Amino acid sequence: MGMRIRSRVGQGEETGATLVIVAIMLVALLGMLVLVLDVGGLLLKRRYMVQSADAAALAAAESCAVGANTVLGNGQPAGDPNTKALTFAQGQQSSTPDTTVLPGTGADAGGIVESATVGCQTQPAGHVSVSYTTQQALFFAGIFGYGPSSAVGARSTAEWVPGGAANPVPFAIQVGSFQSGNCDVPNAPIGTLCHFWEDNGGGGAGGFGGSSFGYVDTNPNAWNVNPNVCPINSNKGSLTGYAGAGGYNGTTPLPALNYPAITWVCGTNGLTDPTFQALWDYHVAHPQDLFAFPVVDGPPNIKTQGSFVSAWNVIGFVKMKLLDICRAKQNNCLSGDTLGGGSGTCQYSVAPSFSGSLDLDLGTGAGQTGSCPNTAANVDSLTGLTLTGCGQANGSPCSLGTDYTYDTVNHVITFIGPARSQNVTIDFNWQIYGKCGQPASNASGYCFVLQWEGVQLGNAPGGKNFGIDTVRLCDVAIVNSCKSLTAGP
Repeated sequence: MGMRIRSRVGQGEETGATLVIVAIMLVALLGMLVLVLDVGGLLLKRRYMVQSADAAALAAAESCAVGANTVLGNGQPAGDPNTKALTFAQGQQSSTPDTTVLPGTGADAGGIVESATVGCQTQPAGHVSVSYTTQQALFFAGIFGYGPSSAVGARSTAEWVPGGAANPVPFAIQVGSFQSGNCDVPNAPIGTLCHFWEDNGGGGAGGFGGSSFGYVDTNPNAWNVNPNVCPINSNKGSLTGYAGAGGYNGTTPLPALNYPAITWVCGTNGLTDPTFQALWDYHVAHPQDLFAFPVVDGPPNIKTQGSFVSAWNVIGFVKMKLLDICRAKQNNCLSGDTLGGGSGTCQYSVAPSFSGSLDLDLGTGAGQTGSCPNTAANVDSLTGLTLTGCGQANGSPCSLGTDYTYDTVNHVITFIGPARSQNVTIDFNWQIYGKCGQPASNASGYCFVLQWEGVQLGNAPGGKNFGIDTVRLCDVAIVNSCKSLTAGP
């Protein structure tokens, strides 16, 4: 009979295996702690640094574009690009606890990276790169031979593009033509209501004179040209197309402005209602979009063919939010608002039995013919007032101070003197200005009702500083990301 041999491992002999398992688990646990706390902290700090670098790059680009001494729309100088960038980078620290932004290290020792910056304060188009670092504490990584902290860096690039690269609508604003007394662009507070007339009245309410209604030809071949080549009739159809697209949207960038030297841009004559309607239709479909309006400086820097302005000198741009478009001497704006204004010729016939006062703005108690205001709102302009029928003879005139008194402010007539034996006929012309103040002299004129948005910066030396938005983040390593690489000089 064979012998069985049994082997039993004693309980004490398993201790070594348990220690090995525990050691392996401790290493894995420490690895997870490093991953969660240290690596997670590094990634979070990296995100904070990217935010700081982006803010710094945009601030540096603003100063690079306009120059350190240029006064911006907030009344403050643009400042030194490097200082401005560091201020904005550190300004992000309010939302990034335990973060101290420091200049970068290496060949480009932080702040503005000179080797990756082109045209700062010297060119109308360029880009600027910034680089910053900070330190992130490490809690468990030292176990694996790392130090108590690690540097976390970020680099960002922003560009500025000259004014000519904007996508302007084909409607010019003449310097000083804003009707609102408080619309001092670019120094007006954000949200200020502004309006101006596109009219051919000449002077006065923003009129451009002759047969010009402020059209600027936004076709590339009409921009920055010899003014003698500008035709008297441009392609209005293309202008309607650009208005309907929210501005010039061609693939060829418009050339940079030559400001303070002259930049001639062709005009076009006549007024076409579809162009204004196209811009309004675009606004209805894109209510949050802002529009870039070219600014012209007017005489003597204009070219004319007869009474028509064939070429304008564009000196800059303003960006506005469109609120409404109103037609001169008509009640309804394109929004449908009935406060657009109105005008007419009115006649009241007042019976002899009528006594007391008559408000010409309301006409209550009088027979009416013609177009009368009939509004509780005060009429802005009441002219040509005549009263007849106060004496015994038919059509005899009424005398101010003898037969009636007249309140010129509230447009109220009060009858006095002897009783009347016949109807008194009252004739006058009236006008309500509406949203846009005193209307254009030409009934075909249009008014833009706008809101000043105070967009980031001007575009000098590409144009006068009117506050157009021309700064954005980009990446020089990505094709077509930085438009400044292909913009005109």
